[in-house]
Amino acid sequence: MIFRKSPLAVLVFWAVTFTHGVEIRMGVKPGLKFDLPGFHVLPGERVKLTFTNNDEMMHNIVFTSPGKRMQVVEAAIALGAQGLEKQFVPEIPAVLAYTPIVMPGQKFVLEFKASKESGEYPYVCTFPGHGFIMHGTMFVSKVRPEALDGLLKKSSEELTAEPTDLPLSKAKLVRTFMPGSSPAAIAVALPGGHAYCWDAGNCRLRYAWRGGFIQRHGSYGRWRTLPTLLGPVYYREPQFPFRFMDKPDEVPSTQFLGYRFIDGIPEFRYRVGPSEVREFIVKLPGRSGLVRRFSFKGLKQGVQFRRDILAGVDFTSDKGTWRGDTLYLSAADAVEFTMEMVEVADRAPTEYWSMDDLTRHYSNKGRLTEGHLGRAWLFDSSPVIPTEHAFGNFADALGLSFWIRVSNPAISQPSICGWGENGSGPVLSYDGVGFHLGTTKELPVPNSGQLEAESAKVQGASRASKNRGHAGSGYVDFSKDVGESIEWIFQVERAGEYLLRFRYALPGGGRPLKVELDGAVLVASYAFADSKTWESWQNADIPVRLEPGNHVVRLSSIGSSGPNVDYLAILNTDDAPNFHSPTPDSSPSGKPLLAKEVWHHVAVSATNGKATFFLDGEKLGVEPFLTESFARDTEFYLGPKLRGGPFKLDEFRLYSRPLKEAEVKELLAR
Repeated sequence: MIFRKSPLAVLVFWAVTFTHGVEIRMGVKPGLKFDLPGFHVLPGERVKLTFTNNDEMMHNIVFTSPGKRMQVVEAAIALGAQGLEKQFVPEIPAVLAYTPIVMPGQKFVLEFKASKESGEYPYVCTFPGHGFIMHGTMFVSKVRPEALDGLLKKSSEELTAEPTDLPLSKAKLVRTFMPGSSPAAIAVALPGGHAYCWDAGNCRLRYAWRGGFIQRHGSYGRWRTLPTLLGPVYYREPQFPFRFMDKPDEVPSTQFLGYRFIDGIPEFRYRVGPSEVREFIVKLPGRSGLVRRFSFKGLKQGVQFRRDILAGVDFTSDKGTWRGDTLYLSAADAVEFTMEMVEVADRAPTEYWSMDDLTRHYSNKGRLTEGHLGRAWLFDSSPVIPTEHAFGNFADALGLSFWIRVSNPAISQPSICGWGENGSGPVLSYDGVGFHLGTTKELPVPNSGQLEAESAKVQGASRASKNRGHAGSGYVDFSKDVGESIEWIFQVERAGEYLLRFRYALPGGGRPLKVELDGAVLVASYAFADSKTWESWQNADIPVRLEPGNHVVRLSSIGSSGPNVDYLAILNTDDAPNFHSPTPDSSPSGKPLLAKEVWHHVAVSATNGKATFFLDGEKLGVEPFLTESFARDTEFYLGPKLRGGPFKLDEFRLYSRPLKEAEVKELLAR
């Protein structure tokens, strides 16, 4: 609404004293839009804008120079972590006037003087994701422009509704931040117990789930805290699905145009290239799934719809022709067509972590870094990420797919992910030469027998790397007189005479440690010889007799701290002709399985007592995997419950079924 009068200034933004001018009242309407798409002021006229945020999300209003809206939007995005404290308003000349972030249910009065230069001055909400679709125009001119009337007419038409013969009740629609979506997400709960996330920033369905809606955490002031989906996701759309026939390999540009309600159900409107599209989504009657009705207006050529072979649904369409995984639609077919998506049990992953927005769930438990696709999660000193997925649901079959990157491929990772505490559930691990699924005590020791101290169980002592010459990523520094220890768990396959070889550094010698084997004291006080400097490493050998099976070696401080310990090597003296000291970063093949600082795709498919491992799409091998001995109520986690070297994970998927080799290839291609 617009009023012209001479009010006394309520709040001065540019230290302006108002004696006459125009009053404007503005709010928010459904579809992530201002309820006033434009207004007219005279050149140099004083403006009083009262903005009432009647929405569920935070918004601001930023006035820009003509043609500079997107420059301001992009500069606001570039503020990054400083955005909130700067009200998402960049300090650039294109910004002419602005409100701060206005919380839901609050209002703000902005007063400023319009430019003396006639023109079209955009105003926009620069809150992340909003600026692409939430904007309007302030027309500065001596006479009311016809373009403003066109904007107002179009806005009023968007609010009209159409009847439908479908027996529908009202949906619940919430505009909020959502996992795996841009900030312009829209969550919709449909009658019948299904829900979906529609992304206004990308103009596409992101995913659908069943069983419940969302649980929001805290107020929108805590905008980094994402809602929890109250049900399993059975469908994900990995990218915008439509292509034009003349450019089948090019994702077309899109622009969100808003939504309207038809019998209480939202219909989304957006532009795809030169065409306007309407998409109406309801629950599939009688079955688990969705019905999607599309209509294209102004289409000059045919289009394609690309279905995802990994999607958790089967597709059918009443128009067009399927050729493989592509639906071909002529321009006439696309005027209006309906697609059914029927859920296929267990086809979709039980859980999917893109890692892009994990900080909004676990802000104090780790940090994001550059990933294979978007952002990745760095596991270094970070605690594990827990879930509520009990092993009992995966005991018959399971699948894992993820991308991993390590800084030192020779260091073992005894715990990449798994179920429960050590021994209660299976653990996926990497030992430098392969991946293994089972208990950590079953892991084979490399032929070199080298077990890094920094990857062992360390109590009290500190991991360090500043002194040169160590193997692996570092060593363990005994610094206190008592209460510090290192414990290694390993396995030998045959009985024989062995050496426990400790590689250490200790100028001056002495500083004895207690050495224990399998809980019994092997040496009560072992004094380490002088190594001259902290960067001169040498060996301390203790002969033992070992039987086949699992063993535990423990070093403990007993009153005089201890040396810096690099690793423990298990050496079989029966192989005396080939007896040698292990070299740093060695593996049986002479080359670690993973490359340094390279993203690798790993997949595991387990069923019928076997686990098949894939690396970068190629089969590594098959190992026995028996599940009877594991507790069914242990829950899945991501990360190192047992300490290894740092590693990054990205695009992690957990399945309650085995993966097909073709699916592994498809996951690799993403």
